Amino acid sequence: MAGRRAFAALLDQDSVAVLEYQEEQGGFRLVDSRERHQRFSAPDGAADAVLELLAELKAKNASISIVLQHFGSFFHTLVLPPADRENLRQIIQREIQRSFNISDPAFAFSTGSSVERRDSARAGGQVPRQVFIVGAPMSVVDSIQNRLAKARVRVEGMTVVPEVFRRLYDTLDGSKEATAVLVCLRNGPHVAFFVNGQLELAIEPPLALEGEAPLDTSVIIDQLERGAIFLRQQARGTVATRLLLAAPAADYENLASTIEARTGMHVASLGKGIGSPESVVAMGAVIAARAEDPLDIYPRPPALEQRLQGAMTGTGLLTTTLFTAAAVAAFWASMQVMVVKRSSDDIERTQARVEQTLPALSRAKESAQGRERIAGIRAALRASTSDRTALAQLMDGVGNAPPNGAQLDSLSIARVADGLKTTLFAHAEGATGPAAMSAATSFYRHFKSVTGLKHLEFSSAYGSRSASSGVTSPPGEDLHFTVTFVAPSGER
Repeated sequence: MAGRRAFAALLDQDSVAVLEYQEEQGGFRLVDSRERHQRFSAPDGAADAVLELLAELKAKNASISIVLQHFGSFFHTLVLPPADRENLRQIIQREIQRSFNISDPAFAFSTGSSVERRDSARAGGQVPRQVFIVGAPMSVVDSIQNRLAKARVRVEGMTVVPEVFRRLYDTLDGSKEATAVLVCLRNGPHVAFFVNGQLELAIEPPLALEGEAPLDTSVIIDQLERGAIFLRQQARGTVATRLLLAAPAADYENLASTIEARTGMHVASLGKGIGSPESVVAMGAVIAARAEDPLDIYPRPPALEQRLQGAMTGTGLLTTTLFTAAAVAAFWASMQVMVVKRSSDDIERTQARVEQTLPALSRAKESAQGRERIAGIRAALRASTSDRTALAQLMDGVGNAPPNGAQLDSLSIARVADGLKTTLFAHAEGATGPAAMSAATSFYRHFKSVTGLKHLEFSSAYGSRSASSGVTSPPGEDLHFTVTFVAPSGER
């Protein structure tokens, strides 16, 4: 209730009343009230009227107690032997379906005082008890609930008029004397009788004939006399000697004096100071909602104890077992999903770190490859320099001390896989062909004696020389030859 404004409402097919109250140490204080009098053909129309009246009162955060009149609502009493609550519920539901022809009722019940009977001893000492029942068609209750739930109105309780009379009597009077209660609402007079402080009989207003005022004095007196007859029949000749009256202020005095004159009952005010009869009934809904054992037909989730009890018995046990198995499977699956997700997250984080590191690794790789290429170039340069140095040393020996009769003309050098391929072009002179060949062979043997030369080859071709050729040398043989080899590497 903290932060909420408190209201009570009467929903009737002919009128709707809403009153605001504040709870104080001595009870309740009426703050404001609104009423709307019109014919409502359906309960959702009455619920809409309640919301409109709350809007007029500027109640944006409302908590409300409701008393429902007509729209198929009912109050019923049964005398039943002691039994557990679930068995009582089944018996009561069948009785409601039979008596009121409501296939799907929303109802609540509570057990009253014991009823002494002559045959109670033969019943094994089990004294039957009076059971109070309130209810309405489920469709009516659902319709009201849907309207109020959409407007975020919190409902403290929903009951019917006779139950309100019972709570009002206990709170405002509580006398053990046989007493009649008369509440004159716009749709007619409501009558209830109390014997020994317990509600014995409740009578709804009679149907008003066309052109007949619902609160006509004669109609009210007839209703009281009819109720008195039923009371004598039901309560072994009991006669009410007093009456508690709630009526419009303009009609109260005339109605009270007429009742005292016609019935002999002493008349006192019911809920004096609260306001109109509709306000009195609406405030009774607040008292009924605050009772220890309220007869509340407003749909609410079952209590934890009831859910546990239902889950562990009958078909509920099978459902609970299957649900538990499904829950365990779902939990196991969710744990596996969580494990997979964590692994996937770890992989993604690792992949992200790898992707962040890749540019640096690529630059390091490129740098290492560059250093490797530079080292290779340097090594190649060193090897080439060494090879050329070794070849130059080899050729220095030939140039400084060539064999007799042989002369080097030119040479060619080419880089091959094994080293430097060198081709020497030379010629040898001699008086005769054998002399020239001997000089060329001597030149070739010089290279053959050098260690490390590979693929050493020798080829030659003769040529003649004459005096008339213009050469000063004497005539003889001239041998042209080539020596080919692969020079050794300087690193070996």
